[in-house]
Amino acid sequence: MEYMVDPRERDWTVFTPEGERLDLLYDRHIRPTATLNRMVPGRCVRRHSRPVDAFQVVLEGTARYPQAEARALSVHYAEARRSYGPFMAGPEGVLFLEVTARPDDPSDVPDLAARELFFHADDAAWRPHASGGRCKTLWDDRPGRAGIELIEGAAWAILELERVPQDVFYVVTRGSGTLSGGALGLHGVYYAKGEPAHRRFRCGKDGATLLVLRFGR
Repeated sequence: MEYMVDPRERDWTVFTPEGERLDLLYDRHIRPTATLNRMVPGRCVRRHSRPVDAFQVVLEGTARYPQAEARALSVHYAEARRSYGPFMAGPEGVLFLEVTARPDDPSDVPDLAARELFFHADDAAWRPHASGGRCKTLWDDRPGRAGIELIEGAAWAILELERVPQDVFYVVTRGSGTLSGGALGLHGVYYAKGEPAHRRFRCGKDGATLLVLRFGR
């Protein structure tokens, strides 16, 4: 199963006076989902949990969580039924992407053992990438094979996308490019479920950075 979505092909929806949402991949009955959310300064989201593992990526602006201040390319990860928040948009507002990949957990009982984790791109060092360019690993959860990685290529560079046995999202966080003949602009999303066909991402004229979000098996 594979999906590729460019946000330039979708329309924003105002869901409250304090923010708007753009559904890249969304169906309340199936997975995966990918949703861009824009919140105005000072907007607060109460403490809550979700019935599914989820990544939240801050793309622009800032957001304050009880444990940390998230800024551009901060990644928040919460496992199913883990309560988290509240969080508040910073003085310039916040744009964040939320992705999920699994069916909902049918239980509505909070899971006190479920994890909530924070990562930031600046906390990891760059290293050469196998197909050229450079990459960095923010998280590699070996037992479950969940993980977060950044891959960066220069203008017109070709980046080989790793074959992995679990659900994975690739998110364009800088620049643009093409994948299998389709264009992916800024904040575009490519999703593959388990052992995708071999894919190459060709960076655009200004290069590109891909954020890789892997879910555990």
